[in-house]
Amino acid sequence: SSLPAEIIQSIEIIKGGSGSGATGGIININTKRNKGRSSAGYAHTFGSFGLDKHALTFSRSAADWSGYLFLSKSYSRNDFQYKNHDEWNLPEKYAVRKFNDKKIYDLNLNLRHSNQYVNADYKLLFQDYSKKLPGTIQNPDFFKNSRQTGQTFRHFLTLAKSIHDY
Repeated sequence: SSLPAEIIQSIEIIKGGSGSGATGGIININTKRNKGRSSAGYAHTFGSFGLDKHALTFSRSAADWSGYLFLSKSYSRNDFQYKNHDEWNLPEKYAVRKFNDKKIYDLNLNLRHSNQYVNADYKLLFQDYSKKLPGTIQNPDFFKNSRQTGQTFRHFLTLAKSIHDY
């Protein structure tokens, strides 16, 4: 969802396993090369369950190189109302699931260089996330202030050479 459709040049589908993270296959999205262009964009998305997302994009390209940067911050409160079961013997008919917040920060960087000898493409995908852990439905305060946090770094370097006779 972070890639605008108008910048896609082609999509490759490679069936079968290729490493531990691609048991069913790989979908490789190749973007168009815009020579000598710069662009910047901002998007603000809001929605149900308190969703609030901000995203910035920057890109620059020249004859033999291009760069793309995507930054985003998203937050979701994720509280929702549910109906209590009669067998729980609770005084309220409805309750609210709390302590279910999620925060995600994303950074995607793509640098590409092409010359007569090689095409080099470097991608960095970074994510920092924090997810609160709600308690059980019958005891919503059980895990109060507990959370799961982490970061992921993924680096991809592709070197390719076109051989026109094959």
